[in-house]
Amino acid sequence: MADETPNAVTIDGLKRSLRIIDTGNTTIDTQTNAILTGCLNAAEQYIQNAVGTDVDGFFDGDKVKELYAIAVYALAATYYQNPASISTGQTYDVNPMLNSIVGQLRGEYAMQNGGDDDGATSQSSTAGHSD
Repeated sequence: MADETPNAVTIDGLKRSLRIIDTGNTTIDTQTNAILTGCLNAAEQYIQNAVGTDVDGFFDGDKVKELYAIAVYALAATYYQNPASISTGQTYDVNPMLNSIVGQLRGEYAMQNGGDDDGATSQSSTAGHSD
């Protein structure tokens, strides 16, 4: 399991993606930063768990760090803008764009972790075919 935390995402990056500016009020800015930090941490954990964590440095790699950052910011923004509580009210589906990016990350992860280019692990090329 990778011990490194990817460095591609930051609170300032999340603030920019949400168009949040500091108010100059330390109390409000500190509270906002705390909420954003929680959203960012949860989003990173979700994306990493959805893709995999066995390839060291995967999320910092040149091929994936921008996709990773976009996915994390999109999910963190969803968490921030739609705070969830246990209720019988309206639910919010995960963004289809986010699902697409996670799929791309999974494919690249599988390649780097010894899988085939379609994201699958070793399957016989003759499966389903008769001679």
